[in-house]
Amino acid sequence: MSHETMSHSHSAESSGEPVFSRTEQKHLAIETLEIDHTTALAEYEVTRAAREERRTKAFGIHVTCMDERDTFAAEATGEPLGALELFATPGGRTTPEELLRAYGPQLKEAREAGKELRVWLMPHHCTADSHAGCAAFAMDEAAQTAYFTKLADDLRSCSEFEGVQVLTAFYDTDMHGLTPFHGTEIPKDVMYAGNHLRETVGISREGGLGADDRSHAGTRVYIGDRPRAWVARRNAAYHLSPEMDREELFEGAALAVMVMKTHSHTDMIRVPVVIQIDRRLGMEDIVGMSDVELLKRFNASPILRGIELTSDEFFVVRTETDPASWEGDRLLDDNENVT
Repeated sequence: MSHETMSHSHSAESSGEPVFSRTEQKHLAIETLEIDHTTALAEYEVTRAAREERRTKAFGIHVTCMDERDTFAAEATGEPLGALELFATPGGRTTPEELLRAYGPQLKEAREAGKELRVWLMPHHCTADSHAGCAAFAMDEAAQTAYFTKLADDLRSCSEFEGVQVLTAFYDTDMHGLTPFHGTEIPKDVMYAGNHLRETVGISREGGLGADDRSHAGTRVYIGDRPRAWVARRNAAYHLSPEMDREELFEGAALAVMVMKTHSHTDMIRVPVVIQIDRRLGMEDIVGMSDVELLKRFNASPILRGIELTSDEFFVVRTETDPASWEGDRLLDDNENVT
């Protein structure tokens, strides 16, 4: 079954029953993931020269929401694909301490090498539709502005972030443009990034996508630190950083599943929830739970009250990715019946 067949089945009117069996749906989910990975690797190769040159001069961290519509938010900064470290949580909430746990050694090394240091704090909004904003902040842009203003001030007052340029800007999930706040001036190298994205990946209102593209439609939760190695399309996968507190990570993933089940423009009767756990090459599993244990953990979450996931609609895919090359493989479970 082709990728096009799966996309068509998502848009068909729901009959209350899956078009394909769950085994077939899992095959399709794997096929889609592998197509995305192949596409991402091609894009990564095209941008290799620009990325490698940029990395010799700068080190940057991009902080944003786990929202699946933020796929291209880091590229809206004008940085080459893969040049920034991507950190994502529900709403983009974090602390200086959490960022230091994740990137402290890299930040120290970059500073000693005399590199330019940047942290982008980037909440998201939709200027065309206030109801398509950030659910983690209840679509309240004033609350987002206040939160990230304080976080920016906290980072600037932290000695470990001395000399780091902290930039704050809203990312428009429709148009890919940035709206700075809290005194941020958009650097010259960012000026045309939004235009480039509009030309290359389009905007949510183009191509007949309409509300299905503007609103939530993701069916996958990616847990790992190289999301763009596996996510080549907007509105496909939520992203959670493995450096998050373990319990907050589980609850963040549960929140993503809740949004899928209750607010998605994808017919979730027809497709399974996919949890992709992506470990770095040679490292241990970042979740450390079997599929059965993970399902039980999700069903125990207060966020999913009233939603009981079953093994038929909950599919875990484990992958391993080289953080430098982005080359990745799917890891087979001993008990897996999907090949």
